[in-house]
Order: sequence, then structure tokens, then C-alpha cells
Amino acid sequence: MPSLLQIIKDLIPALPKSDIPYAYKFYNNRDWESLKDLTLSAWKRYKLHNVKYKTLDADKLAELAMACEDYYYLIYPPYEEELGGNFEDDEDEDEDENEEEN
Repeated sequence: MPSLLQIIKDLIPALPKSDIPYAYKFYNNRDWESLKDLTLSAWKRYKLHNVKYKTLDADKLAELAMACEDYYYLIYPPYEEELGGNFEDDEDEDEDENEEEN
């Protein structure tokens, strides 16, 4: 099974021709945020029926956008505030507060 990076590299040609050189540049420079943004932008424009994007393969473009986003969040996990949850153990906090009071 190919790695996520190999999948991304293999799907870069699914982007509009004018975006492909930028995508390879971002890939080679390991600029994952720019690559993610580029692919998500292309996907959004495709969904808005932009004429420039009309001839693209929707399945490959969607797969590329998802793979880039998945890889980005593997490398840079979102902070807990961005996820909207509190992942600390509440019991540990209560114990710490009790120790401080004594």
C-alpha cells in the first residue's frame, strides 16, 4: 500500500495545470500548509463550477485535497482549543487544587 506522501505526489497532476508547478514546489520544500491550502482551494473552486476547473477529475481532486489535509494534521495536530474539548483529566485537576489548598 502506498504511503500518504506517495498518494499525494501521484495525485498532484489532478490539479489545474497552472497549479501543478506550485504543488510540486510545496511538496519538495515540505511546505505542507501551502500544499493543503492550494489543493483545498482547487477543490472549492471546482465545487463552485469555476470554468477553469470544469475539466478536472473530481474524484482525484477530492482524494488529493483529503490526503493533503490528513497529512497536514498528522504533522501539525490541532490544539485542543481548536477541537473544542478539554482533554485533561478532571480528577487530576481536582487533586492538584486540593493539594494547593492544604
